[in-house]
Amino acid sequence: YITLDMSGKIRDYLCLNPVDVLYYSASMQYDIPASEKAMTHSEELDFCIMTGKEYLYRAFPESYSASACLSVYRKKFLKDNRILFPENIYFEDNLFSLKAVVKAQRICCVPDKFYIRRCREGSTMTGEANTKKCTDTVQVQQFMWEYLKKMKIDTENADFTSRFIFAGLLYAMGYLRQASNLAFGNEQIKKLVSAFFEIWMPVSGEANIFFHQKAAFLTVLHEVEKWDGKDKALFINQFWDSEEQYLAIRQDL
Repeated sequence: YITLDMSGKIRDYLCLNPVDVLYYSASMQYDIPASEKAMTHSEELDFCIMTGKEYLYRAFPESYSASACLSVYRKKFLKDNRILFPENIYFEDNLFSLKAVVKAQRICCVPDKFYIRRCREGSTMTGEANTKKCTDTVQVQQFMWEYLKKMKIDTENADFTSRFIFAGLLYAMGYLRQASNLAFGNEQIKKLVSAFFEIWMPVSGEANIFFHQKAAFLTVLHEVEKWDGKDKALFINQFWDSEEQYLAIRQDL
């Protein structure tokens, strides 16, 4: 639910500073055990007018939220840039929010907790990780990674791109490990890892990026080591010149 003063305060904020996107905060209310947790962004972002990219680079990951429930969008901005939710897919907020923030010319954050989210067991997002959700989480990650390349974010800010991709990869791998059908979840992890390497390998030569993402990179390679001999061999042949080169990279990490 939302606070009673939400619409009035948002109107006042937008009259003072017309923006493409206005972000606000939330309060998370958990049923079991009964508790409440604030969902806020960094105070240094409050009332700053930024481009969407400036906000994204400054906010991610601690202060960035992909939830469309925590923002107000200028209708003309969305229509002019043809920013829509992908249909018939879970986790649709992630791609929608990324497109909006990359395209926005003016963004502002306010500290008000206008939105109160009730977190309960068995809801759409807390329910079991069924095959549809597993497939969609992989698809959405791929969509976002491809969009970053399309918008040349990977060349404009390679450091941010690597952090964004790794964060999404590790989150999705964790989700897929909770799949109700474990065999299907493992197959989706293989698909996700392969998609990650297709996008990541061209920029992995950047030493500073490669170094500060070692833990995440090792997590991925550790996952590969669990695969059967055939799948592992196909993976190595696809992305490395030889098994020796693959083993050398693992050793360097």
